[in-house]
Amino acid sequence: MIALLWLIVSLLVLVAASVFALAILGWLVVLALRMAAAMAAAMAVGLVVGFGSEWLLNSHLSEGPYASAIGVGLGLLSGLRVFSRLMVAGAPSSKSRNTVSLTRPGDDDKVIEPMVDKPVAEAWQLALRLSPDDERERLRQSRVSCSDFLHLVERGELTMDLEAIEHAVLIRKQLPSLVLTTERAVRGEVGENHEAVLRNMAEHLVGFGRLAQAILDRHRQALEDQLVILDAHLTNKLRNRNDGEGL
Repeated sequence: MIALLWLIVSLLVLVAASVFALAILGWLVVLALRMAAAMAAAMAVGLVVGFGSEWLLNSHLSEGPYASAIGVGLGLLSGLRVFSRLMVAGAPSSKSRNTVSLTRPGDDDKVIEPMVDKPVAEAWQLALRLSPDDERERLRQSRVSCSDFLHLVERGELTMDLEAIEHAVLIRKQLPSLVLTTERAVRGEVGENHEAVLRNMAEHLVGFGRLAQAILDRHRQALEDQLVILDAHLTNKLRNRNDGEGL
């Protein structure tokens, strides 16, 4: 009888181990396929960017080793960025599902952070409930700035901005901690100390929003500057080409 039970237990353990091994093998196969797809996409983008950059530099500036080096560098950077984005996100289209347009600052329920930042969204909602009435409008404005900023980070538009990356980490790590700790500190308290703690929390939250808005303004200005340069370049090229055809 004991031998039979031992045999049954051994078979069950063997079956469980086999299922676990198959699950691990399946996960490794999926990971390998995902890495292969990401590498293929990264190589394709890198080649296009690299050769395209080299061709543009040779066409509009001067030929030489510098153009090739710049093209290779841009190609490598673009390929690495695509590879990392695909491996982290899982699919290129996931960003569009996580991005929601914001409405007016006063519509608290319609200011939506990226899906990955649910703790931040919950912290803002709690902070707005806790804060004094005269602080709520400032907090709403700060929340909109932080939400717009986090959406920009989530879309990968600030990958090369070290300050933006650091501020995103600060918001995601410290903002929920600040609000939850404040909520625990004032729980059951009334009076001047209660209000002072809440106003101190509000000042920090406004600071989060102020820096986020400064980064957004800087990014917007950089895009406007790039557009001005591109507009001048295209205007000059198209005018020269039209003049040449007129001759």
